[in-house]
Formats: sequence, structure tokens, C-alpha cells
Amino acid sequence: MKLRMLSLFVLFAMLGMVSAIVCDLMIDTPGTTTLTEDITAATPSAVCIMVDNVVLDCDSHNINGAGSGTGIFAPDVNTITIRNCNVDNFGTGLYLSNSKDHTIINNNFTNNVEPASGVHLNNVNDSILRGNRINNNDNGIHLNSCQYITIRDNNVDSNYYGIYSSGGGNHTIEGNTLNSCNVRGIYLDSCSENTISGNTAKYIRSRGSGYGIYSTNGVSNTYSSNTFNENDFGMYLNLEQEATISSNTMSYNGYTGLYMVLVQNINIESNTLNNNNDEGIAPAACGVDILGSSNVNLSENTVCYNAPYGIHSAASSDIKASNNTFCLNLELPEDGYQLNETIAAYNFSFEASNVVPYGEGGEFAALGGNCQLYLDMVPVAAISYDDLNKTSPNFINYYHNVPVGFGFHNWMVACGDNFDNSATSGMRSLTSTAPDSSISIPISTNAWVPEDINTGPTGLPFNLTVLTATEQIGTLNINFYTSNPSGASFGIPELGMYFTFTMNLSSLEWAYLKIYYNDSMIPAGVDETTLRPYYFNPSTGSWETITPSGVNITGKYIWANITHFSTFGAGGSYFASSSSSSDSSKKEMTLTYEMKCPDNVLEVVVKEGGSPLDEAEIRLLQGPSFSKVGEEITGSDGTVSFQINSAGEYKLLGSAWNFYSYSSDIFELNLCEEETVPEEETVLEEEVVAEEAPAEEPVVEETPEVPAEEETIPEEVVPPVVPEEEEIGEAETGAEEQAPSGEETVGLEEEKKEAEQPADYSWLYLVVGLVIVLAVVYYLMKGKPPKTRKGFRRR
Repeated sequence: MKLRMLSLFVLFAMLGMVSAIVCDLMIDTPGTTTLTEDITAATPSAVCIMVDNVVLDCDSHNINGAGSGTGIFAPDVNTITIRNCNVDNFGTGLYLSNSKDHTIINNNFTNNVEPASGVHLNNVNDSILRGNRINNNDNGIHLNSCQYITIRDNNVDSNYYGIYSSGGGNHTIEGNTLNSCNVRGIYLDSCSENTISGNTAKYIRSRGSGYGIYSTNGVSNTYSSNTFNENDFGMYLNLEQEATISSNTMSYNGYTGLYMVLVQNINIESNTLNNNNDEGIAPAACGVDILGSSNVNLSENTVCYNAPYGIHSAASSDIKASNNTFCLNLELPEDGYQLNETIAAYNFSFEASNVVPYGEGGEFAALGGNCQLYLDMVPVAAISYDDLNKTSPNFINYYHNVPVGFGFHNWMVACGDNFDNSATSGMRSLTSTAPDSSISIPISTNAWVPEDINTGPTGLPFNLTVLTATEQIGTLNINFYTSNPSGASFGIPELGMYFTFTMNLSSLEWAYLKIYYNDSMIPAGVDETTLRPYYFNPSTGSWETITPSGVNITGKYIWANITHFSTFGAGGSYFASSSSSSDSSKKEMTLTYEMKCPDNVLEVVVKEGGSPLDEAEIRLLQGPSFSKVGEEITGSDGTVSFQINSAGEYKLLGSAWNFYSYSSDIFELNLCEEETVPEEETVLEEEVVAEEAPAEEPVVEETPEVPAEEETIPEEVVPPVVPEEEEIGEAETGAEEQAPSGEETVGLEEEKKEAEQPADYSWLYLVVGLVIVLAVVYYLMKGKPPKTRKGFRRR
């Protein structure tokens, strides 16, 4: 009797379990289960593991879902191994809870996005995830209140969060890739005593809130040998304590490499933080940024080329920096610069923001130190850290009037402080060449009025016309050379004339340069029509062409339209052996204008040799200061138009890619006579009336043109013999309303009724559970093992 009661109790208990958990595959016996075919889930959980000591080997088969539910579900059971499974398109790929001692190895968990994760461990301890591919999920791996989890050598790319751990700790997270996650590669929330090492998190960008790793409220975490590059931020620590950050690389992030807020007792050592650049959010980007923190030690880090700061601290205390290596951004002169000054001196500058740790609260005041300029490896000038202009984020520091002498020179800058922090730049070069002759010419310009600087062949063989946007007073310094002063090959036959211009005008718009020559200067065999001006580019160390430019053979000058000053020379090419050049002297552009009434429009026609000239830039200036009224580009007909709003004096300026006409004469413009205005107003009123009248009539006429019967035509398509189907169609989707026949509509109704009545099959679950229990009891009494289920095998 007692045995019967116990059997009934077990029976009803097992029936209750069956009715609560419905799975496509239920594993309730310890041992190894190997899939022999794919599983497409028809229940909320595809595979359920209900006992301890189970190995599920999917043998590379797929477990596919429909966007919800759980792929593999194992609650409250220990020592589970999941391997070689492809779990796709569930709410959660794998769920383990309230258990320990699991191994998840060599699986794919993908596209599991609602509402949880690829792998979700809840209150799980002492388990390993290794060699898995966990991509395109909401959370790649989610740990909730877990302890001693090892996450090693997994690919966790393109998830919202890569690895998310909330509570718990003592985890080992190493050797994982977490690239292209939406917000955070690794996210630790109130998670302590973890070791995070050898991971790579890149390309995590989210409009300024993407982090390689983000940790908040952690204690005693260790971050070592990770690579957090090309994210919004490399690392972000908030309210962190007792952390060690060592041998990590945090470079090329859009904002800050290592960003720490309200942290305490942090050691930062042997990290590389380079080229982290400000992309426009506050606070400004840095290599390391420390806010509202205390007791932070930085040592033996390399901090180079960040913008605007290398190391920055604010509202903090007890921040120490020692034995760190910084890098210098040299500003001027550029490498290979050709110095051509009558005085043998130059101003050198560099950017110090990545050299001197900058603390807004005086955190680094005790560092002390200086930067030293070396010319040909000899120290020639120094500046103290105390003299740096640290009120600006970018500390640009200048050495004035340092003598360099004529000839070739190397230069560099090195900095150091009292705590062995150091910075050394690379080496740059410059050359100073003595000119054959020099001249200084005073300059005085009016706004938008071209100014001739020299008169051509009567002095130095050049003429320069400049245009400034504002009134300017300054000086033009010209050095003239008969031999190449740059030391770089010109590349083509030269005329033996070189000019260096320096000018202290701040609003130069353009300059028109003419270099005069004579026939005796042209090397033998050089085609005169190919003569062009060239300029020396110190950045590339080579001579380069100027556009626009050309040669006027009749006037014997080479011309160029320029917007900057440099060292200029001239040369040409040899005659081609097969044919002579067909190039000829460029024709000047011509501008004509006419006032068009009654609209007060000035129409300008631009031509070249009698033909319309397109893509010419035309400016209209109005006196007496001749400020710019407008600027237009000619079309294929060579015309532009300007609206004239007041009478007065005007001038026209024009330029094109291969022509130049810098100014017209001053001319007077008067507005059109007033008597024409009433006629214009009358016409406009008539036009408005003519336009408004028909605009109202169609509105009245269009309303009855849309018959109500046309809108009801779709209702007539529905067969009147099945009114019940029409009512159902109105309650269902638009696709059912358009069913072409009554039979198809009925079929859809039957399918929907079946889909809407899941509770009707509850009796079937009970019967199936009863059959299973009876079968188990039967075989137990017989002492025989159960048969192998279709789709998997046990051993």
C-alpha cells in the first residue's frame, strides 16, 4: 500500500514537471547526449537539461529558434558540458542558473537578441567559457551574481554589450576579442577582484559613449596587456578602488585613452596611450584624464601625440607622475624648410600640451623642469615649465630670434622635469642660404583694391599685385637668388632666377606674380611656350607646379595667380623631337557690363578672344571703400548677374584658371528710373490676380470630382454570399480582407482559430506525461534501459 502511494506521489510530481516545462528535447538522465540532426524549436525551450552530470554534444548540428524562448535551458543542475552547438535566433541562446562547475566550449551563439543574451549565467560559480563564437546578440555573455567564471579565447563581436558582469566577481576574462560592439566591449558593474588581460576591444563607437571597457564600483580589479584602440574611449573607470592598470595599449580613440572619475588608490604603469584625439565632446580628450580622484600613481607610461593633453587632472589630490615618456609636437619650421632671410635668425615653436602633465588644481606643480632647443646638437635656448602658457589647452611655446647662420642645420627639442618624466622630439632640418640681393618694400592696401608692389624690369625682375580683404599696412621682404637655394633638384631646365617673398599681411586674398625674363636666359633647346613658375614645397622637399599659371611671350614674363608666399623659380621643357609645341601666349579675359531695367540687375559678360569664358570668378565691389557686393561663377554663356540696390561707384574683378584680369575701371551705376515702377507694380498685381483666381476654382471643383461610390468599390469585390467571412476579414489583417475566394478565407480562419487556442492542448500534455511516466515505471520494473530517441544518442 505504501509503495502504491509513493508511486502515485512520484507520478503526480513528474506530471507537474512535464506540464511546467515543455521542450523539444528533454534530457533527464546523466551521461552524454549527442545530436544526430538539427532541432527547429516548436516549444519555448528547444533543449532542457534537468539532471546533473550531463554532456550535450551537438556534433555541429543547429538548434534554431523563432526569435524568442531559450535555445538550451539548464536550471538548478550542476556539472553540465555544452559543446559543438550552433544556437541561433532565440531570446537567450544558453541559460544556466543556481549551479556550478559548467564547461561551455566551442559553440556558436548568434542572433539571440530578445530579451537577454547569447549566454546568460545567473548565480553560477566555478565555470568555464572557452573558444566560443558569440556574435550579434543583445548581451554576448551576461553574468549575474556569479563567482569564479573563466571567459577565455572567445570571439564576442558585434553585440550590444560584449561581456556584461553585474555583481559577484573573481572572474578571469582573458584573450577574448570584443570588436564592433554597439556600446561597451566589457562592462563590469559592482564586480570586484577580477583579472582582465590580453583582450582586444576595437571599433566601439556610439556618438561619444562607446567604451573598450567600462567599470563602475569595482574593487581590486587588474587590467593588463589589453588593447583598447579606435573606440570612443579606451577605458573608463568610475568609483573604482585599488585597481592596477598595466601594459595596456589605448591609442587612436576618438576621445580619451584612459578616463577615470572619482577613483582611489590606482596604479597606472607601463601603458601606451598615443594619438587619442578630441572629436568634440567635453571634457577635452587626453591620453589620461583624472577627475575628482585621489592617490593615483602614473609611472613608465608612454604618452604621445594626444590632443589637447597628454596627462590631465582636475579636482584631484595626491596625483603622482614619474618616469613617464612623452612626445613633442614640433610646429615650425617644417622639416626641410628653406630659410632665406637677410638676418640669420628664425623663430622655433613646439606644442607642449603632451609634454607637461597639466593639473587644473595644481596637482603637478612640484614637477618643475624645462624644455631645451638644440641646434646642430648644441643647446641654444631653454624655457622653464613655469613660463609655459598653461592657460590654453594647447601650449604653443616659441623661441624667438635664435641665430642659425647660413648653411644646412638640424634641430630638435628635449624636455625633462624633477621626477624623471621626459620628452624628446624627432630631428628636423632647415637650410639658410644667403641671397644675391634683397629689398624691403613698404605696403599699404585698401580693402578689395589691388595694389602693385613693384614696377617690373626697372628694378628686380618681378612684378607683384596683391589684394587684401581689409585695409593693411606692412612690409614685403624679397630675396633674389641666381642659383637654386633649396638644395633640391628643380627637375627641368631653369632660368636662374629665384625669389623668396615674406609679407606681414593678415588678410591676403590673392597675389598676381609676374617674373620677367629675356631670351638670353632661356637654356638652349627649351621651348619658350613651356616656361612656367614653380614653388618649393618644404613639406615634400620638392619643387611643384602652380595653378593657374602661364607665360606671355610678347611681354616676356611668366605669371601665376597665388594665395601663399614661398620660394619661387622658373623653368621650361625642351622642344619635342617630333613636333613643335602649339601652345601660344594666353589671351586676356575681357569684361563688359550692362544695367538691365526695370529690375536693377547688372549683367556682366566675360569673354576670351571673343568667345564666352566659363568658370570665371567675377567679383563686384562698391565704393568708396570698394567692399565686396557679390561673387559669381560664369556659366557656359560667359555671363553673371548682380542685383544692384543702391547707386554709386563700382568695380569688377575677374580671374579664371588660365586668364587673369584683376580689375575694371571705376564706373558709376544709377538705379532704374522711378516712373517704370508703377508699370511694374500694375503688372505684378495683374499677375497675382491672374494667379489667385484660378487657384480658388479648382479647389471648389475638385471636391465633387471624388465620388463616394469609387471609395466603396473594394467592398463590392467581396462575394456577398459569405457575409460572415467579410466580418471576420474586417477584424483580421489587410491581407485577409483581400482574400479572393470564400474557401481561402475559411482556411485562414481555421488556421487562426487553431493558433488562438493553445490552451485546448493542455490535456494532451497530461496524457503524454502519463504515458512517459508509465513507460519509465514499466522499464524500471523490467530492469531494461530505455530506447534511443530519434535525433540523439546516449552513451
